[in-house]
Amino acid sequence: MILLRLLIVMAGSVLSAVLNGDTSRIMVDQQPGIDMGDKLNNCIAALPAGGGICDATALQGAQTAAKTVNVTKNNVGILLGAVTLKMSGNPGINWTASNSYLSGATYGSTILSINSATADLLYLPSVSGRNKFSDLTVQSSVVRTAGAGMHIQGGNNTFERIGLLPIWNGMVFDSAGASDGNLVDKLYLTGGGSGAAWNCGILNGGIHLGTVSGNAFHHLLMSSSGPAFADAQICIQDGSDTITISDSQAVANLGFADAVAVHLELVNGGNRPSGIKFSNDTFEGGPTKSTVVIDSAFDVEFTNVDSQSGLRGLLVNSGTRVAWHGGKFCFNRQEGVRVVAAQDFDLSGARLGNNSLQGNNSFDDIFVAAGVSNLKIIGNTFNTMAAIVKLPKWNIEIAGTPTNCSILGNILPGAASTGTVGGSRRSKTVCTRATANFPQ
Repeated sequence: MILLRLLIVMAGSVLSAVLNGDTSRIMVDQQPGIDMGDKLNNCIAALPAGGGICDATALQGAQTAAKTVNVTKNNVGILLGAVTLKMSGNPGINWTASNSYLSGATYGSTILSINSATADLLYLPSVSGRNKFSDLTVQSSVVRTAGAGMHIQGGNNTFERIGLLPIWNGMVFDSAGASDGNLVDKLYLTGGGSGAAWNCGILNGGIHLGTVSGNAFHHLLMSSSGPAFADAQICIQDGSDTITISDSQAVANLGFADAVAVHLELVNGGNRPSGIKFSNDTFEGGPTKSTVVIDSAFDVEFTNVDSQSGLRGLLVNSGTRVAWHGGKFCFNRQEGVRVVAAQDFDLSGARLGNNSLQGNNSFDDIFVAAGVSNLKIIGNTFNTMAAIVKLPKWNIEIAGTPTNCSILGNILPGAASTGTVGGSRRSKTVCTRATANFPQ
C-alpha cells in the first residue's frame, strides 16, 4: 500500500509539472515531430537555458530517428525506457553538452542502434565533459566497416552498465589532451546482433602527437563468441598514457571464436603506449591468436593477470620495461610466453603449465629470443594443472646471449619433455644451480 501511494504521488508530480507548464521537465512523447528523434530535438530546444529533463520513457518498442539527435544544452537529463531506437543520422547522437546524462532502463531493454556502416552512433566532441551514460546497449543494424558505437573526444565522462554488440569499434578515446580522465565501469561486450563486424572493442589512442591519458576501465566483461576482431578486444595504441584496466575479463575462446584479447601497438607513428597497468584480469585468446600481444610499449605492468587458451599467452615483439607479476599462463597451443625483442623484461611469481598443446615437445613454457637485455625470470612455478599428456619442450629456453640475465628461485619439477632450462647460459649475472636450477 505504501509503495502504491508513492507511485501515485510520483505520477501526479509529473502530470502536475506538465499541466502547470514546468518546462524543466518535458515529456518527449507529447512533443511535435515525425519520429522519436524529432521529438527529442524539440524537447531539448524547449528546455530552459539552465537545462532540465527530457523524459522519453513513454516511447517504447521500435522507434526511429531519421536525423541526428543534437544535445546542445548543459545540465540536461534524457531518460529512456524499454525502447529500440534506430538512428540514421551521422552521427546518430551529437552530444556537445556538459554536466548532462543519458539514462536507459537497463542495458538489456534500452537499445540504441545505428543504421549506417560508418557513422558514429554517439559522438562527444572535445568540448563535452563530465557527462554520464548508463543502462543501455549500443549496436548496429547493418554490417559495419568503420566508425564507433561511442566516440569520446571529451573528458571526465562516466559510462556505466553499457552493452556493446558488434559495431566495428565499440568505444573510442582518441583526442589528444581531451579524451582524458574517463571512467568505464561494467561494460558488457559480446557477439550477435546485425553489425557482424568488430575492429576493436575498446580503442584508446591511435594519435600521431600528444597523449590520451588517465582513462580507467573496471569490471569489463568481454565475452566474444564471434565475429572475429580485425584487431583486438582491447586496443591500446599510440599516445595512450597512464591507462588502467582492472578486475576485467576479455575472453574470445568461446564457441571457437578467435581474437587477440589485448594489443599494445603503434598505428599512427605516435608515442609508444606508456604507463599502462593491468590488474586482477583474465584474458583468453583463440586457436590462431595470441592472447596478449605487445608490439610497442614503454612501462607496462600486469599484476595478478591470467593469460590462457590462446596461440600464445604473451607475445612481446617490442617493448621496454615490461613486467608481469603473478597470474598464470596455461593451456596455450604454443608458448606460454614468447619474448622476441625487449629491454627490461620481468616475469615473476607466475604459474606456467599445460602449454605446447599444439604438439608434445614442440614449444616452450617461456622462450626468449636473442638480443633481449635486462631479463629477469624469478620465482615462477612450472607444473601441469591438468592431466594432459603433451608437455613443453623446455620450461625456459634462452636463445643467444642475453645481457644482464637473472633466472632465480624458479620451481622446476621437471614438467617438460626435453628439460627445465635450455639455450645459452652466458650472462653478466651468474645463474647458479642453487638459485635458478640453471644447468651448469
